[in-house]
Amino acid sequence: YRSAFHAAVVLILIICWAGCGETYRPVATPIAPNPPNPNFSHIALVISVNGPSHPGASTTIDVSGDTAVSRSTVGLMPTYAALVQNGSRVYVADSGDDTVMSFSPASATPVTTITLPTGSAPSFVATAEASTVYVANSGNNTVSAISIISNVLEAPLGGINVGVNPVSLAETPNQQYLYSANRGSGGTGGSVTSINPVDRSVNPPIANATWISPVSVVARSDSNRVYALDQGTGMVSAIDPPTNAVVTSISVGVGANFMLYDT
Repeated sequence: YRSAFHAAVVLILIICWAGCGETYRPVATPIAPNPPNPNFSHIALVISVNGPSHPGASTTIDVSGDTAVSRSTVGLMPTYAALVQNGSRVYVADSGDDTVMSFSPASATPVTTITLPTGSAPSFVATAEASTVYVANSGNNTVSAISIISNVLEAPLGGINVGVNPVSLAETPNQQYLYSANRGSGGTGGSVTSINPVDRSVNPPIANATWISPVSVVARSDSNRVYALDQGTGMVSAIDPPTNAVVTSISVGVGANFMLYDT
């Protein structure tokens, strides 16, 4: 009996050996990829309103550590902020007290105040330049130019006259054209103004355009197109800057109120 058992064990081992042969069975070893570097996203900037009679705030969040690194006090009713000079400066439009605040996103102080004409009610800040930032003033229907170097108003000191209620700005990366989306009043009377940033003159009206209430404008990265979103018509119009004309329009639905260009 013992001999038969041993023989059976040997036979089973031979069968297993024969079945396995020299077949290679690879072992998969997972390789963990390098995690993304959150520094590539730089910072997140948040502006906060603190009621009509109390100063607002601007908070800088360091995304690499998910921490608030600075919190600056700004003016009344801040509406919009822009990072300029490769993210080294912040400009905040304060609609409640006709000011623009300038500071470093890395430090809460010092904060420089640029005072605009009374009744300006700034609503938007934008630029594609290193020396000048532009402010849309919804209160007096102008666009102001501010020197980034000295933080003072540049000519014309009273602002560049545009349409009723400017609420958005976009400058082409080649710095040859600046556009203002003017919302109008009561859902009518809107327009888009083309400005020459070199001499701050207003270009002729944009051809082939029908506006009701433009609320957003963005420039393409190659400077060959600018897109204007009209909330009233629900159309996005593609503007060709050199010819100063709308070349095509795309329906996105009435009521659309924001547009972002993927750079």
